[in-house]
Amino acid sequence: MNRDTVLHKAWPILVTIPVLAYLWGLYAYSNPLPYCDDIDAILGFLNQYTETTGFGNRLELIFSQHNEHRLAYNRSITALYYSLFGQVDLRVLTFIGNLPWFALIGLLWVAARRRGVSAAEFSVVPLLLLSLTHHELITWAMASMQQYAQLFFAILALYLFVREAHGLALLCLAVASFSGGGGLLVAPLLVLHACLERRFRLAAVVVAFAGTLAFAYFVYFPYAKPVHHPSIVTAMLSPHILAGYIPAFLGSVSRNIRIAIPLGLILLALSVHFIRRHDKADRFLILVVLFVLETAFVTALTRSGFGIQQALSSRYSEYSLILMSLLYLLGLSHAGSDTVRTRRMQAGVAVAVLTFAFSFAPAQRDMRKRSDDLTKGVITHPDQAAARAIIERAQQKGIFVPR
Repeated sequence: MNRDTVLHKAWPILVTIPVLAYLWGLYAYSNPLPYCDDIDAILGFLNQYTETTGFGNRLELIFSQHNEHRLAYNRSITALYYSLFGQVDLRVLTFIGNLPWFALIGLLWVAARRRGVSAAEFSVVPLLLLSLTHHELITWAMASMQQYAQLFFAILALYLFVREAHGLALLCLAVASFSGGGGLLVAPLLVLHACLERRFRLAAVVVAFAGTLAFAYFVYFPYAKPVHHPSIVTAMLSPHILAGYIPAFLGSVSRNIRIAIPLGLILLALSVHFIRRHDKADRFLILVVLFVLETAFVTALTRSGFGIQQALSSRYSEYSLILMSLLYLLGLSHAGSDTVRTRRMQAGVAVAVLTFAFSFAPAQRDMRKRSDDLTKGVITHPDQAAARAIIERAQQKGIFVPR
């Protein structure tokens, strides 16, 4: 294949610019002061952790519920950092939280290279994934540790399972599940792959392991539905809201409801197209596509009661970016000729550049405003009195020293 084109020569620039812009935004707007759930999930946790004795009691605290999630991964990182340094630096935790996002890009490159995708062709993926549409997560310590780790370990579990590393895959499933509740959604996909391979004993092992995880998540460690979350029953009785929420979630990269829903429908149609046409070589990418679609459906069930507009939250747009990246890679794999493949690469570059360019300025503005508000002493928490008490307690204990 003759790939000696301008785009193939310019790919290092397509990668370098978003990497530098992303890292600059992370460095410039990460704030050492706590934002929103940082107060409960990091400072509040450490307040309790330092007052808890005994391995069993501390382990129970690490696995305790936060909203609908169990943040065992986050809390383990936080507790380890505190044990090493005697206090917590939220900026450092934010940097740590972003590492799995870069690791995910590396994982997708490994998978793409196995499918014959060149570095030039793959450059579209980091350009998409490092666009700043998900800026709310980038500079938020608690959320970056939770969401990026959940996504990385969930997708790594799928990759390892397809590659026959079943034990490691199940370990990653456990880590993903106890990084964020969405990690549990990987289990049905592992069962699906095992059944498609007609390996029913393996499927039974996954079911047993996933059942154990679910028991631990919902029963062994007491679980209660967050009181402020809408009812799933209410969502099921409002199918018109679900029908709007799901495509809005899938197209949330646009952050505009009039664009997000049509874009989400297009991405959904393309997903169905590739799912129907896929062969075994595409299995990993298809399973990740199914994971994104599954997440969109479950999020709609649990969150659509907040309204369709909530699907456009910045912290959800990384799913849209991942889906776009996967469909691009599948499009390359299914190109019928070199000419079609080149045209699809050109289209991918165009979409990625536009996504990156149009997200940059609004994201910079929002990240700057949040950092400035924190510096001015604004406390972003629904219970101001409780938040101030947690922060003051953390300062008294020397856990948190504002800089």
